[in-house]
Amino acid sequence: MKRRSVLYILSFNLIAFMVSILFLPTVVFAAPQIEILSSHTSFVDSIGYFNVVGEVHNVGDQAAEDVFVTATFYDTGNGVVGSWVNGIGLDVLLPDRKSPFRVEFVDISQSALVDHYSLEVEFMPTDSLPKQLEIASHNSSIVLGSMEIDGEVRNI
Repeated sequence: MKRRSVLYILSFNLIAFMVSILFLPTVVFAAPQIEILSSHTSFVDSIGYFNVVGEVHNVGDQAAEDVFVTATFYDTGNGVVGSWVNGIGLDVLLPDRKSPFRVEFVDISQSALVDHYSLEVEFMPTDSLPKQLEIASHNSSIVLGSMEIDGEVRNI
């Protein structure tokens, strides 16, 4: 009799444990997820460097820092001509925010061989910063072939 009651208790405990696992809330950890927007483009500047410009977007639910874009440059035969890495315009990319990037291939002789490129992004998660800034004023102009944007940001 004792043996059966021990088996029943063990069976009941096992079933209770399995049912409790099924109904426990699922823990979801926040994470940044950085995407390179498809609107990126390339050009050769007046010095002869091959440039790639575009934007990244944090589509995750946590801020990211140390965001770097790597451009790998290829010739017409898909051979790797070289690669270059550069950071984005912001130190911290908050969730649902975008930031510009620019990657320059600073080897003039190799830049002339570039036919196409691929992009990758790397980043580190970080704690979110409060969204307490607003753009108070801004204007833009073209200076020596580059767009310059001046503005004032107010901490509210």
